[in-house]
Amino acid sequence: MISKAMATTKPPPPPLLRAPIPFNPRHADVHLSFYVIKTRSISDSGAAQGIRRAFEKMKEMQRRETNAEKKVAFLNWLAVLREGLHTDILVKAGDGQPVPAHRAVLASKSEIFKTMLLADDCKAAPAGGIISLPELTHRELQHLLEFLYSGELRPAEQKPFSTVLSLLITADKYDIPFLRKFCERWVIEDLCAGNALDVLEAAQRCSSVNLKERAMCVVVEQAEEVVFSPEFEAFACSNAELCVEITRELVNKVKADVRKKDVNKKRKKS
Repeated sequence: MISKAMATTKPPPPPLLRAPIPFNPRHADVHLSFYVIKTRSISDSGAAQGIRRAFEKMKEMQRRETNAEKKVAFLNWLAVLREGLHTDILVKAGDGQPVPAHRAVLASKSEIFKTMLLADDCKAAPAGGIISLPELTHRELQHLLEFLYSGELRPAEQKPFSTVLSLLITADKYDIPFLRKFCERWVIEDLCAGNALDVLEAAQRCSSVNLKERAMCVVVEQAEEVVFSPEFEAFACSNAELCVEITRELVNKVKADVRKKDVNKKRKKS
């Protein structure tokens, strides 16, 4: 009986399964749009932060630049020089009237001026309170003093190239390194075949190796224009040593050109 009942008993029905939710494209759009909006908001937020940081950095740089300009203007003694306030020394060029200046400024910018101005048991102060710089013209002296008082020079186009070279030699003679760097940079920018000989001569006088090499390169590369110019004849009369160096550099260049041609011929044959 039991076995018969068990045989006739039907197995329990399987548990009801939840019907799958039908796919609705609108739902996908909602979720996708939410994801895109959220992603964009995060991305936009990061970009905004980057822009804000860059803007703040620019403002900080601008503030520092403004402060630097104010500091330079505060330390600029050029107005004191031009107005002649409390001057205690005269500087005389090769021509023109002496220019009033200040011992403290000259001594602080040049060790040579410092030595000239200091009086001790072995050396008296400058006679008559005057320092003579006969190698400079009055205009060149004004440029020199303006630089010593302000640390700046007017744009090169406002002064002759010869003035810049004269200031370069003066900076070397009186040990003013900052002025020397200024002049060297300007000379290099304006270096050409027309002034290469003058630059070469000035570089020789102030022992500027870099400037001499650059000027020599211009002379050698543009030898026909330089060597056959009227200026070269006058240059050769007073710069025999430099002429010898120019000749050697030209010969070396000719040899190098010949070797280069021979190498090219061999390559073509092979």
